[in-house]
Amino acid sequence: NELNGFDGLNVYRFAQTSLDNELAAAVTGEIFLFGLTFFLMLVFAMVSLGKLDRVKSRASLAFFTTIWICISGFAAYGVCAGFGVPFTSLQQVLPFLLIGIGLDDAFIIALAFDDTNQAMSTAERIGAAIGRCGLSVTYTSFVNFVIFMVGSVSSLPAISYFCLYASVAIIFDLVIQV
Repeated sequence: NELNGFDGLNVYRFAQTSLDNELAAAVTGEIFLFGLTFFLMLVFAMVSLGKLDRVKSRASLAFFTTIWICISGFAAYGVCAGFGVPFTSLQQVLPFLLIGIGLDDAFIIALAFDDTNQAMSTAERIGAAIGRCGLSVTYTSFVNFVIFMVGSVSSLPAISYFCLYASVAIIFDLVIQV
């Protein structure tokens, strides 16, 4: 390849939208897998939290936890869009990140609830569980928030936007769950 008299010089075009275009092409071809993955995560959470016991089953807790995590993602999409943060295809990965973080928090809270005295009322048990693990859930969410805010100063716009969306979503997830 010869360009302006320079031997061996290869020119590759890259625009700001190149990453977004490639991610969109990859994601739109895998929509079915996104749905399947969400379904499998939901089933995993329902089985893990549900304990396969009809009396003590918390399958509905897992289901609604997953719904609340999705709502926190939608809220973050709305807030970020309202503040003019551009939406790129990379943000389509955010729900999977949120499900991982949110379900981890739900498992921690459920375990803390299980460790409370069963002689207490349900409200007292919930208060004791949140009192026991609330600080650690808040701390890990805050650390995740700070990490994504640091990532938001990236020189790559798509990464910066993704990190802004993720940090806002993590705050919504924390507020909704705790």
